[in-house]
Amino acid sequence: GRAPAAAGAAGKLPGPGGPALPGAGSPPGAAAQHVSLTWLGSIFTGLEPVAMALDPADARRMFVSNHVSDSVSVVDLDLRQVVATIDVGDEPQGLLVTDGRLFVACARAPEAPLEPGQVAPGPLLEHVVAVHAADFPYARVALLPLGAVKPRDLVLAGGLVHVIPQ
Repeated sequence: GRAPAAAGAAGKLPGPGGPALPGAGSPPGAAAQHVSLTWLGSIFTGLEPVAMALDPADARRMFVSNHVSDSVSVVDLDLRQVVATIDVGDEPQGLLVTDGRLFVACARAPEAPLEPGQVAPGPLLEHVVAVHAADFPYARVALLPLGAVKPRDLVLAGGLVHVIPQ
């Protein structure tokens, strides 16, 4: 990890990620800040994980959307393992957790939640946000169809959930 640096003497900002050498671009004698990451291990969640979100109510719980597996994995960070898998719909991407709800941007999802043992999903709604409880059993609360194509990500601003489409 390279720490971002302030503008150099010539007033130019360093390239993406900051200078390659500690202290480069900093005034002489300035202490260099070092940012480091520590490898703790890996956790298999599903096929092609594309987004993750921490639960603000429980910092030990992380949600990971698996684009190809069409699911969201619930990861216990203390145990470093998947503790639940939520079937949310097709091609889940962006995630947002707020007020006890998990919002998931999906290309499409079944109109009705799947029952245990159900194989055929039934009718699908295109371009949706699936809303689930952020606590076990992670039941679906709502399915919100959008007037935009393929929602990709979600942002919380001013108490409102905003959807970013393709």
